[in-house]
Amino acid sequence: MNKTNIEWCDYTYNPVTGCLMRCGYCYAKSRTVRFQGYEQNGEITVHNPHSGLAVLEEPLRTKDRFDNTRIAPFPYGFDPTFYKYRLNYPAKHRTPRTVFVCSMGDLFGPWVLDEVIEAVFESCKTAPWHQYMFLTKNPGRYMELVAAGKLLAGDNIWYGSTVTGLESSFFVTERYNIFLSMEPLLGPLNPIDIAQRGIKLVIMGAETGSAKDKIQPERAWIENVVSSCRADGISVFMKDSLKPFWDGDFMRELPWKEKM
Repeated sequence: MNKTNIEWCDYTYNPVTGCLMRCGYCYAKSRTVRFQGYEQNGEITVHNPHSGLAVLEEPLRTKDRFDNTRIAPFPYGFDPTFYKYRLNYPAKHRTPRTVFVCSMGDLFGPWVLDEVIEAVFESCKTAPWHQYMFLTKNPGRYMELVAAGKLLAGDNIWYGSTVTGLESSFFVTERYNIFLSMEPLLGPLNPIDIAQRGIKLVIMGAETGSAKDKIQPERAWIENVVSSCRADGISVFMKDSLKPFWDGDFMRELPWKEKM
């Protein structure tokens, strides 16, 4: 696991990385490209010999800028990859943390087998003292796992859906801890949508990066979300990227912090 600057968590844990959705604003892809590649026959390559989800039993190696050998963090770039050797990482950290699982990919994409998702769940179960945050742009997969009796439940488990505008779908249930990640906020949202039963937290943020055509959220979009959350007792966490667009009280509410 790695310490992170993401404001709403302490660590990231990436037993699976990569995604096939190719969103234009994806921060994970741009970061992966910076650190992609592994050493093979004296050369640095990103060649992926696997078909489908790549599975690594042991780490591959690469060279840093000082020519030192180190573990390759993303040997195949943004190709979906399962690092089986990372499954013991949560248990190595004994201090309770809030952990964002698979921040550099989408664990619930259709290219990830149920068995792989279950293996990640099992690794989380070995360290129940952590708070685990899952996030996907494929919330229908949550429902498939619920129907199959495979979705991990627990007070320390949170399932999030990325919601960027009116067309976004998300996972709603009262059985699990549910949150919405409105990052980047790319358009107005219907307040009725976020007031459905089961949602306990909304995380909001603006599009970041150097793109010249990035969308800047309007105050009205933010205000509508905040008003709806306030009316229904939903916690709101605003990321720093919203500060230029919001002059009201800056909210940093995390419902599990109240329990700890």
